[in-house]
Amino acid sequence: MLKKNNIDRSWVFGIVRAESAFIEDISSPVGALGLMQVMPKTGRSVAKMIGLKNFKKSKLRKAETNVPIGSAYMKMMLDKFDKNTVLATAAYNAGPHRVSKWLPKKTCIEEPDVWIELIPFNETRKYVRRVLYFSNIYDWRFKKPFKPMKERMKSITPKNKKVIAKLSC
Repeated sequence: MLKKNNIDRSWVFGIVRAESAFIEDISSPVGALGLMQVMPKTGRSVAKMIGLKNFKKSKLRKAETNVPIGSAYMKMMLDKFDKNTVLATAAYNAGPHRVSKWLPKKTCIEEPDVWIELIPFNETRKYVRRVLYFSNIYDWRFKKPFKPMKERMKSITPKNKKVIAKLSC
């Protein structure tokens, strides 16, 4: 499923580690379920999109259902936010509508580390940092070449995507 969605395995493992610490049948106080802490409503709609038959909320507690749905949702967030893993990670946690509101309104590019520090939700800010940290650890564990953090963190562009020279910002 990860290869099919063309998403970084280390990033998925980073999300799983941050969401559930690899506890398969975990549930959150707000109702998110399983390894990737998928909300049942999101699970149902993503299951339909990826052609997963006989979806039941209880199946989100099993890796064979949860991971394909969670990784497909990650891919949706990645596509929505122009392959920017920082924005996609924040959207996975806080929702894409919130992340869209947090994008810079002016025409300047924002550095991703600054953008992360400006996330208004403490939980999401810490979550994004943890996922980036865990993703680097999984790169190392999977014997992937070292990737500097700046390669993982694409610049944050304004909502309207009209960018002017950085020097004039």
